[in-house]
Amino acid sequence: MAFVMRCLGLATGGGPEGEYLAAFDPEAGDGWGDATFTPEMAQALRFPDFPAAYTFLGTRPTTRPVRPDGKPNRPLTAFTMEFVKVDDA
Repeated sequence: MAFVMRCLGLATGGGPEGEYLAAFDPEAGDGWGDATFTPEMAQALRFPDFPAAYTFLGTRPTTRPVRPDGKPNRPLTAFTMEFVKVDDA
């Protein structure tokens, strides 16, 4: 069973609530990342299983792997994400 990620909002509030992750470039914006969301589940990034989706959520850019506070830079974790099972068909 495949998985997609649906955004429940930004950690700071707002954001593309209810939309699905369509693309993510961790190197964009000088290593701060750029995510694209879509309201259409059919256009969402698909992952073969939960571990692959969860690992992708923690992707760190090679150009800026650490934030100024010394913690790992994982841009997608600014969003609260839900992992949704989808049919493989």
